[in-house]
Amino acid sequence: MTRPRNWLTTALRLVAGIAIAVPAALLLGASPAAAHPMPHSVVQLDVYKDSVTARLELPVGDLATASGIDLTTIESAALPTKAKAVRTYLAQHISPTTLKGEAWQVSIGALSLSSTEQTSTGPYRELVAKAVLTPPAGTDVRHFKLDYDVIVHQVVTHVALVTVR
Repeated sequence: MTRPRNWLTTALRLVAGIAIAVPAALLLGASPAAAHPMPHSVVQLDVYKDSVTARLELPVGDLATASGIDLTTIESAALPTKAKAVRTYLAQHISPTTLKGEAWQVSIGALSLSSTEQTSTGPYRELVAKAVLTPPAGTDVRHFKLDYDVIVHQVVTHVALVTVR
């Protein structure tokens, strides 16, 4: 013979059911977490007899976050107004040295703005900067250490792809 349930038992079972059902429904209905892919930097190094040239392709959004120099909305014609700050910032974050620790000279040259696209990120604006890295006289241009932390010193998830030719 079964006893009639009292109201307290029924209420406790209802609360327990809700406590299990609500989190389960939220978990089942939640979409998986996914980060939006961000554009990466490209650093192309060309080794010559007496120097190394560098072509830097830097997403302006991440550059603005890292350096405080906002190029996201300026027109190419206005770039010269920001050129000194950009060159100073880049020179502070590109530090080649000989294997014995002797500093190379870094000269930041031409700057330009362009629109580009990466497969995983879609279209975005980038700063293209050219630099010449010159070793101390009498040292080997093919063996050096490159300390490079443009953008990544502040945007730790940023990626810089480096190629050497």
